[in-house]
Amino acid sequence: DSDSVPVGEALQGSNSSITSIDVDGDAILASSNDFATRVWSLSSHRLNLTLTGHSAKVNSAKFLGVPTKIASGSADRTIKLWDVNRGSCIKTFWAGSNFYDLVYGNYVIISGHFDQKIRCWDLNRSDEKDPSWIVPLGGKVTAVDISNDGTKVACCLRDNTIKCVDLRTLEVLQTYSDEKFKTGED
Repeated sequence: DSDSVPVGEALQGSNSSITSIDVDGDAILASSNDFATRVWSLSSHRLNLTLTGHSAKVNSAKFLGVPTKIASGSADRTIKLWDVNRGSCIKTFWAGSNFYDLVYGNYVIISGHFDQKIRCWDLNRSDEKDPSWIVPLGGKVTAVDISNDGTKVACCLRDNTIKCVDLRTLEVLQTYSDEKFKTGED
């Protein structure tokens, strides 16, 4: 149809490099080196919202199970929860360490940090600003992902390993490495 946008047309609106993306339905979310997080419509290619409030680059942002709630983590050592409908920050967690990545699952956020630890932020605990738990891993945590059943987290470390953590026991189940596997950058 004549109103459709060609595939590959760039989304406009970011002032710097994109550090992460996430998609939920028609919404695409991107974090950026310009200290902001943005939401675009995939169908219209329009910028719908710019979220500002971090004081350093935003390394990762994710939808929290719905396109109206977002978490973003920054090199400013904070994780912010955002309400898309209000366009505002509804909560800030102080992580105490440079943040690299986060993942959402079962009403918790798991975050990976420069200080070689992962942290869990329980979204059901409205009065808490501290993590529910912290697991030291022995290397800068550059990326995290959660299993489909929400019981394990895979963590990529700057020491060129991947560690699988059991979220029920908070213990490392397995460490994976290979001489050909290298973590390219933070």
